[in-house]
Amino acid sequence: MARQARPRLIAGAVWALAGGLAAWMLWRQDARIAIGWEIQAGPALLFGIHLLSFAAWELLFLWPLARRARMIPPLAALVGWAMAGDPPERVGAWEKSGPDIVLVTLDTFRGDHVREDLTPNLLALEGRYTQAVTTAPLTAPAHATMLTGMDVPDHGLLANGRVVEVDTVTAHMAEAGYRTGAFLSAQVLDRHTGLDAHFSHYDDRWGPVQRMAWWPLSEPLSKRGHVRRGDETIERALAWLDPEIADFLWVHLYDAHGPYVTPAEFRPTSEQEEAARRLDQAHLKAQQGTLTSLVEMLQSAQPETQKLRYRSAIRYTDHLVGSLLEGLDDDAVVIVVGDHGESLDEHDYYFNHGGRLYEPSLHVPFFVRGMGAWESDQLTSVAEVHRLLLEATGVRTEAVETREVLAYTTGQQAHSKGPQPDGPKKPPRSAALRYDGAKLVLHGDESPAWFDLRLDPEELDPLPVPDELAPEVARLEALIADAPPPLSEEQRLRLQALGYVE
Repeated sequence: MARQARPRLIAGAVWALAGGLAAWMLWRQDARIAIGWEIQAGPALLFGIHLLSFAAWELLFLWPLARRARMIPPLAALVGWAMAGDPPERVGAWEKSGPDIVLVTLDTFRGDHVREDLTPNLLALEGRYTQAVTTAPLTAPAHATMLTGMDVPDHGLLANGRVVEVDTVTAHMAEAGYRTGAFLSAQVLDRHTGLDAHFSHYDDRWGPVQRMAWWPLSEPLSKRGHVRRGDETIERALAWLDPEIADFLWVHLYDAHGPYVTPAEFRPTSEQEEAARRLDQAHLKAQQGTLTSLVEMLQSAQPETQKLRYRSAIRYTDHLVGSLLEGLDDDAVVIVVGDHGESLDEHDYYFNHGGRLYEPSLHVPFFVRGMGAWESDQLTSVAEVHRLLLEATGVRTEAVETREVLAYTTGQQAHSKGPQPDGPKKPPRSAALRYDGAKLVLHGDESPAWFDLRLDPEELDPLPVPDELAPEVARLEALIADAPPPLSEEQRLRLQALGYVE
């Protein structure tokens, strides 16, 4: 008898656990969004009670156990839902009241890599800011600046893993009658940032595991599922567009981000790889005796090969932009902008970003289509995206000359990838004021530095800070002395799962 009751007890325990998890998941906001339609607490509770009562029947032997196959249909339904396509979109009263507006953000795209042999599709666009700079060398804070028009300390999303504290331009787009959709290529911009507010469709999860990212233990099991290739992102974005509706579409492309992997047709040739490898060997041989640790050797072992692969990733990203433009209406307003750049070994910072505020990480591409033809060499912040989006909807905004751009970083990714010889260190916060042709920068506890970017574009020779900039120096010192609030345990674990530290 005891042996016969054991399967019933096991089955009942499984159903009880499933019922409890179901009620808990449906009650959570993440679960309601992931399913795609609002489930109030009442239905969620009834669903949980239903499953729990079935488990009670099993445990109390009130319903004879027929066959174990009885568990297959509900389990199959659960798996089928997890592997299904997109959830239903939130419904709104939309109509075609203007051209589509498309924002394309390019992750980890250096501004100095905009050139004919790498970016013909970008250069074919009508409007261009040649001296555009970001406000943070980190993905989420830079995007928050684009969507709010605010400096990083003002919008509150200080680093990857944190949350924006103010409304974004998407609220205005929705109020103006636009259907709003975002299609992301990296989970560092997922809904936990708060950037999903006012989007009717926020495509930040994909695949069976990602659709169930609100299950317990799913994130450590799906660490490799936090990035997708840009061609899939674009395909999904173009399929979402509706020719009968005015759409605001945000497409995020992550393909220029490390480890610089591209489709085969965009990869360097074997001859190019071999030439780069020979240069790397000569470079490493010249450094023998100067490298003090294994980490330094690994970081500096393949600079030319990595640069070659990065250029291939830039070419592929430009190709993706071209394929997206081909799928848009000719009258669509398109804004294409980089969120930050990448250090390719400048200042002994190898193939990373986020730790220092030098130009390779701050200078970004910025192009516009459908709002006139121009090429501006004036200093421009990525916050200009916010103004352009408002203008595209008919809001009259006056372009204000940018006199300075405040850049800020918590020091996330302060070290290149790989273990540090002295163990983990608290990353230094840094702040800078970027002027037209000059920069005032304060890196952590270092002395403030002043660079004349026209005479010293590589920022190798800091100059004494002019006396009249003493108030600005005090402003930067106060900014980096004001430590951000600590991450919650959930934020910290999510950040670690994404490969970041703070």
